[in-house]
Amino acid sequence: MELLESIDFSGNQVTGEIPQSITNLNFLNKQDLSYNHLEGKIPTGTQLQSFEASDFVGNKLSGPPLLLNCTRAT
Repeated sequence: MELLESIDFSGNQVTGEIPQSITNLNFLNKQDLSYNHLEGKIPTGTQLQSFEASDFVGNKLSGPPLLLNCTRAT
């Protein structure tokens, strides 16, 4: 699976957070996670920040490439 180049889960009922393990997909050059029920921070330091914000819309996500920053009250 580490050689995966494309993921399109748009418009499904995917829930939860984007797993940190997605950062192991070094060949990923296209992804669309839009319009699901994902939440939390987009993993940073990966190619995920190079994708368009539209690939993440329709979720409760924050962090680059989205303009919404994640802040949590402690």
